[in-house]
Amino acid sequence: MLTKVFLTTVFILVSSMPLLAQTSFKGILPGSTTRSQVEHAFGLAVKEVSATLSEYEATDVAGKIYVQFRSGADVVERVEVIYQEPIDRSKVAVSLKLPSRPTASQVNSKGKREEYYAAACIVLTFAGENVEEGVSRVGYYSRKLFDGAVPEVSKTSSLGDSGRASDSAPPRTTEVSPKGSETSSDSDPGLLALTGTFEFSAPEMAEQKSIIVEIVEGKLRWRSGAVTDTLIATGNGSEKDADGNVTSLIYMFKFASKPGIKLQFFVRGGRTRQVVYLDSTDGKMGGASFGFPKRSN
Repeated sequence: MLTKVFLTTVFILVSSMPLLAQTSFKGILPGSTTRSQVEHAFGLAVKEVSATLSEYEATDVAGKIYVQFRSGADVVERVEVIYQEPIDRSKVAVSLKLPSRPTASQVNSKGKREEYYAAACIVLTFAGENVEEGVSRVGYYSRKLFDGAVPEVSKTSSLGDSGRASDSAPPRTTEVSPKGSETSSDSDPGLLALTGTFEFSAPEMAEQKSIIVEIVEGKLRWRSGAVTDTLIATGNGSEKDADGNVTSLIYMFKFASKPGIKLQFFVRGGRTRQVVYLDSTDGKMGGASFGFPKRSN
């Protein structure tokens, strides 16, 4: 009898806990949903902004909907909803079930406040510097993109044990911008910005979880345990958001000894935020693996 009461009590306590998880938009979950699933939900894109960014018809949203796909894969990386008119922050927070305080907050280079919610992978952008001016856009991020684009948020935020921003502490202000407005397409950060230690979590790269990219005799070198290879540049480009702002500079390389292995370095603010690893050896295109800068403990 005592055991039954104990188990019932535990069930009630667990059931009453808030579910702190990544937030989806109309069934679209960044990091999991594919392009075909997006088209099934929204129809075909009304505009292809770039190879990875598409605009879809906003049927029941007063504004625009943009979907950013992962480079080299048809998986959603981010959904950006831009409102035609700013919406009161409290209404947005209630509808998205956001905590009373954000994980972090800042005013970006365009003079607009941004709030970051780590548990939900949500970024709110306001019409101006003050929250009273209303929310103008909501960004739904994949977990990898959120952690990779704004690593300072997860590292310096005032998070409680539940993963929510602590109500007893003010939000930290961090110099971050997932939209990458601090960089432009004609600003070359150089090879040094591509170096560092990166962690890959994809199962197919389990043996290469921790990668070191370094400069040796003026060239980039990829090092993972006993495996080393020189990287040969193959091109570069940029990624833009719905407003045409450059979000990342993209630098492309291939392995000198295995040309079928290709890499894409996504650089923002003079730092590599993400590395995409593509293996097309033997003419077979494998899945993309994603690496992010290793965090210091």
